[in-house]
Amino acid sequence: MDYDKGEIIKKSNIKFKGTHKLDFRIGGHPVVLPIETKDENEFLYFLTFSSRDDLYVNEPDRYLLVAPDKYNKLRKTSIIDLKYIYKEKNANIPPIGILNRRDYTELIRKFNTYQADESDEYYDEIRTFLGDTYRQN
Repeated sequence: MDYDKGEIIKKSNIKFKGTHKLDFRIGGHPVVLPIETKDENEFLYFLTFSSRDDLYVNEPDRYLLVAPDKYNKLRKTSIIDLKYIYKEKNANIPPIGILNRRDYTELIRKFNTYQADESDEYYDEIRTFLGDTYRQN
């Protein structure tokens, strides 16, 4: 499936890198796609959301705080974890929302800054695709 930068989908069975626990949510876990993914791409890369916005207080550089709006369709203020990048087979999952232009721009700025010091294993694979072009509904 084709995905635009900043689109939000729900992924099932994510094995979280920090805890090594598997997410068993039936409806999936919201994730954001930092780069465009085309149907012919074998993999998609994503960052996870959490509704635990209290974590932001202790590590504000590691997380991006995102308020719900008409574009992202989040139910409550959430954080995006900038530390771990996930890579999985491209899937046919319809998007549930998209980050607004301001949040996406801040995501990429903050993500690049964080990854410069705490580089994830997949950062070099996607860094050249992070950038300016952005589509908003």
